[in-house]
Amino acid sequence: MRPYPQRRHPAHAARQVAWTIAAASGLGLAAAAEPPPPPPSLGVDQCVAIALENSPRIHGAGSAAAAADEAVGQARATLYPTLGLRGGASRWQSHAFLPSGLAIPNVPSVVGPTDDWSAGGVARYTVFDGGARRAAIGASEA
Repeated sequence: MRPYPQRRHPAHAARQVAWTIAAASGLGLAAAAEPPPPPPSLGVDQCVAIALENSPRIHGAGSAAAAADEAVGQARATLYPTLGLRGGASRWQSHAFLPSGLAIPNVPSVVGPTDDWSAGGVARYTVFDGGARRAAIGASEA
């Protein structure tokens, strides 16, 4: 059985062609007559490792698996309550316009300024949904 010939790296062939052209055209390159040494050859294990590292299908499968895990986490998030905080502040001032002749002594015509402050918390939890959340989790895990 005859062993397969060892293939050279494409960059090596391109360099060899460039050196040959340079030597034939007489461009005056000092080492034009002698091409550089070939790069070290790769073994089968190294070739397989490089192919697996650069394979777009493997990268795509890893991304798809990560997306599926995130979808499961997103579906499970519906089982937890939703918490929130609210707050607000306002300042207002108003004028009391009375009909002429109805002026009340010692009562100002301006009401305010008044500062209103509000704060509160919000918590929501779905008690019953007919099994829709559990079904969504099961569908995302499938």
